[in-house]
Amino acid sequence: MSKLFSPHTMRGLTLANRIVLSPMCQYAAKDGNASDWHATHLGTFALSNLGLAITEAVGVEPEGRISPWCLGLYSDANQDGLARIVRFFREYSDTKFGVQLAHAGRKSSVLPSFMVRKAVPIEEGGWIPLAPSYYEDTVHPHPQVMDKSRIEATQKAWGASARRAAEIGVDMLELHFAHGYLIHEFLTPLINKREDKY
Repeated sequence: MSKLFSPHTMRGLTLANRIVLSPMCQYAAKDGNASDWHATHLGTFALSNLGLAITEAVGVEPEGRISPWCLGLYSDANQDGLARIVRFFREYSDTKFGVQLAHAGRKSSVLPSFMVRKAVPIEEGGWIPLAPSYYEDTVHPHPQVMDKSRIEATQKAWGASARRAAEIGVDMLELHFAHGYLIHEFLTPLINKREDKY
């Protein structure tokens, strides 16, 4: 038998096989809440006998979403929407369920990637993005530089979202630190011009 179809264990999580659904942005949420679209999209993969399915990027704060139509895990309603999908996985599938936690930082509040990428104005549901330092480009809204209290609030938001995921019984968390999103912004000197400990 091919190794592709053999079990694989990662830090105590055993997958039935090595086929994994990568996170795919769906841009179908409202106020960060999973919709029928998400239930159908992810549910289809639950019935495909994958080893693991991982959600799209799930914002740890409303301002952490890529767009106003991205998932979040910062409210009870967000948690309830994802819990519904976890229940489906448990009842009908052996596929493990993972959540990708994310914060888009300065690259948030934009239109979905299947459209021309540009800023979503506040009056149309957008917001002022957060960033470690000021940075301007032609696509994204100009960000608000995070002060120490805002950084600490965002750190707590990551923890709160992880707790919510644990409460609904997800099998694993993936932390999105790439694509020039918030954590990546703190790690790169191209964006982070701070002179404090951050």
